[in-house]
Amino acid sequence: MKILLFGIMPLFLALSFPISSVIAQTDNEASEQEKQREPRIETYKENQGIDRLSFTEERKVIGLCKAAQSKLASLESSAVKAQDKHQAVYEDVFSKLDTLVERLSLASVDTSALSSVLSESQSDQAELTVLMANYTQALSDLALMDCESDPVGFKAALQSARVYRSGIVSSVKSLKKTLKETVKPIIIEIRTTLSQGEAGGE
Repeated sequence: MKILLFGIMPLFLALSFPISSVIAQTDNEASEQEKQREPRIETYKENQGIDRLSFTEERKVIGLCKAAQSKLASLESSAVKAQDKHQAVYEDVFSKLDTLVERLSLASVDTSALSSVLSESQSDQAELTVLMANYTQALSDLALMDCESDPVGFKAALQSARVYRSGIVSSVKSLKKTLKETVKPIIIEIRTTLSQGEAGGE
């Protein structure tokens, strides 16, 4: 029995140390994330001009925020997937358009109008990417923060997320409109000019 016990103890100790190490590492990571989150929460408060809540609103936030956090975590996951998909689609679109501009330039075709609007569109796309990142970050902060101890911060972060989402919707519509109503007609015009030139040279 003693031999069996002596054989088990080293195994138990060997298994215990990694588990303790993992728990400690997880705690450290959570603590570090919380430290990084605190200044963002303060920024949400400043940006939204929210530094206090009425007693009634504070009680309401405290009573509902915990239940809302699981839904916010799910929303964050969906937002991240949508962001990745959006990024992949527009990277492909702009890559093809950049290649088109290069080929047209090599063929001595005037691409100034197309290049100009593409530059603006890519700048808009970069701003949209920032908005999406801010939105997912706000959702993450909402899902993970101690909302009951800081209802003001939760309210401000929630309002910030709504502002970011509104900006995303507006930016996506604007970008699609530019590509459809400005970029596409320019490309069609260039194609028509090239076709007419080929026809005239025959």
